[in-house]
Amino acid sequence: MRTREKARAWLTGRRAPASPLRVRVSQESVATPMELEHSSGSKALDAAALETVKSWRFSPARRAGDPVAAWAIVPAVFRLTCGS
Repeated sequence: MRTREKARAWLTGRRAPASPLRVRVSQESVATPMELEHSSGSKALDAAALETVKSWRFSPARRAGDPVAAWAIVPAVFRLTCGS
């Protein structure tokens, strides 16, 4: 689907833009490093997803009850609305 078609689908509610992120969650619950799993088709939304997730805290994975670092896919889905 081309970018213009994606935008039309998003605005008509048929498909929400998403920027799934691949993040490494540390033992201390911090997501670092992180990268886009794939683009939403919008550089602005991709950048917003990366910036927003930087401030999130996560529950670390556990092995034998102890926190361990692990990779996770975090879906960043946007809801676009027309002006009020």
